[in-house]
Amino acid sequence: IGGPEEVSIINLAKKIIKKTKSKSSLEFVPYKDVYNKNFEDMERRFPSTEKIFNYFGIKPTKGIDEILDQIILDINSYER
Repeated sequence: IGGPEEVSIINLAKKIIKKTKSKSSLEFVPYKDVYNKNFEDMERRFPSTEKIFNYFGIKPTKGIDEILDQIILDINSYER
């Protein structure tokens, strides 16, 4: 659904690399090499949680770092 924090894909990738102690590196591929000339992408995705709050009365309770930590923990426990 989303949350109160906005994070760029680059910063998200950097967080994941750091948290997993990965030796991965970031590779930047131009749009023209991946998508056709008619492809249009949003420059920013920042979902509002207002509707879900108004309907259900709930708000996100975890931030991006806590969510990533939980996902990494779950993946590591699954791989064992």
